[in-house]
Amino acid sequence: MQHNHKQAVIALKKAQTHIKKVIEMIEADEYCIDVITQIMAVKGQLGLAADKILGEHMQSCFVSGMHSEDDEHRQKMVKEIIAVYKLAQKG
Repeated sequence: MQHNHKQAVIALKKAQTHIKKVIEMIEADEYCIDVITQIMAVKGQLGLAADKILGEHMQSCFVSGMHSEDDEHRQKMVKEIIAVYKLAQKG
């Protein structure tokens, strides 16, 4: 497994732990700001994981795809990156 993928898995496991904590906090009717703080921690870990996976993709799959002789394939890869970028802007 590549280094970035390992880091992504670590971030996702941390997010998973935070999600369990958030559920427990809500069920215990804990202070809303504390719950929101934990939710923001989850979002941060998910963003970190996405960044690591995207970085790995850009350095491997995307670079290889851009060296392809197939113009249609190159255009598809660019469109994928644009779509992911747009999703990130919504988040």
